[in-house]
Parts: sequence; structure tokens; C-alpha cells
Amino acid sequence: MAITLALFLAVAIWLLIVRRYLRPLTPAEVCALANQRRTSQIARYFLPRSSEAPVDSDFKSNMEADGRFYRVSESLSEFPALAAGLLKQKKHEWVIFAFARDREVKAIWANKGLDRESVLPLLSPEQVRMTATQEKCDTVLVFHNHPGADGRSWGYAPPSQADLNSAALFASALTPVGANLLEYVCTQGRHFRYHQSISSTFMPVSGFVAQVAAANGRSALGNLALHRELESGRSSSGPTWVSDREHVSVGRPYVPASGTADALVDDDGAYPGRLGPEHLADMRCHPEVIAQLQIAVTAALERGEPLDHVLIYGPGDSEKSEIAQAVAGELGVRCFRVSGNGVRRTHDLMSALAHLSNRDVLVVSELDGLPSDLASILSAAAETFCVDVRGVESAERRRLPPFTLVGLASRVSDVPAPLRRVFGIICELQQQP
Repeated sequence: MAITLALFLAVAIWLLIVRRYLRPLTPAEVCALANQRRTSQIARYFLPRSSEAPVDSDFKSNMEADGRFYRVSESLSEFPALAAGLLKQKKHEWVIFAFARDREVKAIWANKGLDRESVLPLLSPEQVRMTATQEKCDTVLVFHNHPGADGRSWGYAPPSQADLNSAALFASALTPVGANLLEYVCTQGRHFRYHQSISSTFMPVSGFVAQVAAANGRSALGNLALHRELESGRSSSGPTWVSDREHVSVGRPYVPASGTADALVDDDGAYPGRLGPEHLADMRCHPEVIAQLQIAVTAALERGEPLDHVLIYGPGDSEKSEIAQAVAGELGVRCFRVSGNGVRRTHDLMSALAHLSNRDVLVVSELDGLPSDLASILSAAAETFCVDVRGVESAERRRLPPFTLVGLASRVSDVPAPLRRVFGIICELQQQP
């Protein structure tokens, strides 16, 4: 009786093993194992050197704050350590973009933000996408400093919501064209990766599916090996790779990281300026000007085109700002604001233009304080929706999305001459009783 029971149990166990582990993988299991193999292969591809790396001190000290491209040839696995070394003891606001192809970094871009609080890339997502396409890159890496709470610790402060917003926007520009995005924060010469978006065309899963399918069902022992590999992968805690259809979702509009020169953003990515009037109908002053703008906005919306550039001049700085904000709200677009008195370098102006999207509103207060050379650049950008950007080898002309410039000034005569001709709508505010 005992022998019969033991034999029965042995057969039952054998049948269970055969049914579970010696059978061929189901189609769903084939796909699951293929994805595991792809994840593992991608992890090996991007495995970085973890230790610090020495860098060229002359190159590091001569990095241009206003931003430029540099032609390089560095190993992809070595570059995170090199980038962290370049950023070591640099100010918090520096950022580096690296453009890689076939495990080699071919070019980098570096720039400094506007102040000690800003990590602001001067390359827009569209410019990064165009550069990646031109350089035939499969990966773009982004690095910026994120020191620990005491500024000296080996640990690092977690990425902010603005960092995640920025990563999501750059990922949405890169992964559809087959380029991956990896973002790092650095501190004390060490690098920590906090975001990765992997294009579905990079190491496509279909190749791994074909590989697994070819081995599936060939033999009982082969099936057993496939099942064991699948179970082993499910129990491991490897990195989570985000595809172009699953990149970070932040549930709020993108805002330039951690503020711009005069940008209306706070730490959680909201627009404090939106606490004021959101529509022209909310304004209770200057009814003639409001009616003029309402007609122009309605016509632009009906045409499906950006609103003509607007100049608002006269007394009352806060009223001019509120009207400009209400114009953006009426158009249903984002509003970015800079001060003419605060823009002193091409770098400052390009940072404001770099983050504009289609039909956004750029408000320049104290327009009469804008230097004449920068007024010429802004005038050309407003007229042609193009800017000249220094490329890897030479300067090149880059297109901007159509946008609306709203200039605020006290007197028309004080507006720099190159800018006066760009405004199709001119509104004068009279002194209110």
C-alpha cells in the first residue's frame, strides 16, 4: 500500500513538472521572456563605470556658460563618470547633454543656467531631437548637479517635480524618432540615474520574440531551461525601462526646470500668475483696450493662427501684466514672462525662446530696457520664427514654433527701434481716474 502511494505521488509530481515546466511556453510566456531578455540586454548596454573619472581641467574651466556644442569621442560606459567629473565643483545650474551612437558619445552640449537656482537647458526639446537626428544618435544623456542637503554629502537630493516634468518632455520628443533618453543627477563627482525612456525601435522586442520562439518546443530539456529563465527573471528586481509609449507621466503641464530668469513658475510647477485674471472678460479696467484685444483674439482663434504680436504701453505696470496674462488665458496657451531689464546676454534671451511651444505667449515687461543688440535678435525671431544657433560644426538656423510676443512699455518712443515694426496690435493704456 505504501509503495503504491509513493508511486502515485511520484507520478503526480512528474505529471505536474511535465505540465508546468517541460511543456512549450505559451505565446504570452514567450513575449514575457522576450521582454525580460530585452531588459537585461539594455541594462548591460547602458551599464556605466561607477567610479570617478579624471577630466581635462582646461576643458572643464573653458566650458562656455552661454552654451555651445563640443565634438568628442568617448565611451558610452565611461561618459557618465566623465560628465560627473566635469560638473564636480561647478555651480548647481550647469547642465550637459551627450549625444551617443553605437556605444560612443559623439558630441556634447553644455550651458549654465541663469542664476544659482535655475537648471535651464538652452536647447529646446525640438533642438535636441533635431541634433539627435542629424548626428544619427541612438541615445541622449542629460546630466545636472543635484547636491545633497549639506552640499558635501555623497548622497543626493531626489529629482524635483520640475526635473521629472522636463524628462517627460524631452522623452516625448526623442523616443518617437528612435532615440533613448537617460537623465542623471550628479553630486561630488558621482552620478545617479533617475530617469530612462527607451525607444521601442531600440533593440526591438520582436527580435527577442523570434529568438525565444525558435528555441521553444525543441525539446523537453530546452523547455525546462526556458521556464527556469522565465521564473528567474520574474523573481529578480532589475531596472524598469520605460518605452516610448510609457514614458514618465506627470499629470501637469511642463514648466522649465526650477524657474527661469523671470518665469512664472514655483517649486511644484504651477503658474502663480494664474491667480490673476484668466480671461479678458475678467478685466474691469481699460474697456476700449480690452474690446480691441477681444476682437483680435477671437479672429486669431477662428483662423487657427497665433495672435499678432501685441505692444501694450502706458502707465500701470500691474495692469499691463494682468492684460497680457488674460490674453494668454483667452488663447488657451502658456504664458512665459521675462523682464527686459533682466535680459543682458544672448544666453538669457535664448533661454526664454527655447521653451516656447506652438502659439505660446512670451511677455517681455520693461521692453524699453532690452539692449539694442538683443532687441534685434528678438525682432528677427518674432518676424521669422527662426534663430541662429551655434551647431556642432558651425552656426545654423533653427525654426521656432509660431508664438505671440507681448511687449510692455511705458512709452512707444522708448521701445528699441528694431522691435517697433513687429507689433501688429498696439494698445495704449490711459491714466485711470
